[in-house]
Amino acid sequence: MLWNDIAWPNKQDVPDLFADYYAAVPDGVVNDRWMGETALFQSLREPAMLKAFNEGIKARFPPPGTPTPHPPAPPHCDFRTVEYADGAGLGDQKWESTRGLGLAFGYNANERKDDYLTGDGLIALYRDVTTNGGNLLINVGPMADATIPEEQRAPLLALGRLLRG
Repeated sequence: MLWNDIAWPNKQDVPDLFADYYAAVPDGVVNDRWMGETALFQSLREPAMLKAFNEGIKARFPPPGTPTPHPPAPPHCDFRTVEYADGAGLGDQKWESTRGLGLAFGYNANERKDDYLTGDGLIALYRDVTTNGGNLLINVGPMADATIPEEQRAPLLALGRLLRG
């Protein structure tokens, strides 16, 4: 699997990268995050632009239970990805839902306990995503000493118990 997260490489380099990848891994797959819009991402080095960009992204997320609009697929991808969403509306496409256990993809000491999924919440998300034909990618954010905070351990262990049966 060749999984990217939007900003690199430049979009003009993507076709050659994919050709090299598929030549080396004929049965490999790539996700849909190959924007490579260099000018846009360079502009995000400016604090005001970054703040506006982040606010725009957050505004795109509807309230819980409301379908999330998905951007159109790029020219090539083998599966779609959605963040903090359930994939509703993607139809028969292969897709993956990705999210952190809290509001961030990494450890954030400022997150409150209620910002994290509970064991029941993670199990419900897993069932929702897999029932609708998707894969679930959960991001774990260890602390600086490499330990996993209890707020993240507990839901992972609950899901693990369910999966072990």
